Amino acid sequence: QIVEFLIGELHTPRFESIADILVSKAGGLFLYAQLLEQQLIAIQEKNPDEKINYHGLLSLPPGLSMMYLENMRRIIPENTSKSLIDECFIFISIVCSAKELVPIKIVEQIMGKESFNRVKGRLSLLFPCGIDGRINVM
Repeated sequence: QIVEFLIGELHTPRFESIADILVSKAGGLFLYAQLLEQQLIAIQEKNPDEKINYHGLLSLPPGLSMMYLENMRRIIPENTSKSLIDECFIFISIVCSAKELVPIKIVEQIMGKESFNRVKGRLSLLFPCGIDGRINVM
């Protein structure tokens, strides 16, 4: 599904092998696939005659786990209660598994309004609530 999304977004079959590399790096996360795609498009628009560096693609870090892990350690210290950690995990799972920005109302319905309110302030640096009523991803 991610391969089809990337190929559709890039609008050219010659990027199919690039899509395969990006899919393996994304590890099933649409968010990461979109970030990689945006980076490639920006490079291509800036230098249309430049060939894509496959070795550079292969050296990309797999997934966003290290970036998020470091930020999560800052936001949720070791002494945080298990129930709050679980609520944060649910919130992050909902946001990161979506193909597009998730409306706040949907997350509130899934988690419950009280649980959502406990988590949203703590995670607002990584996942701010936008004025459009959706949860953004930093």
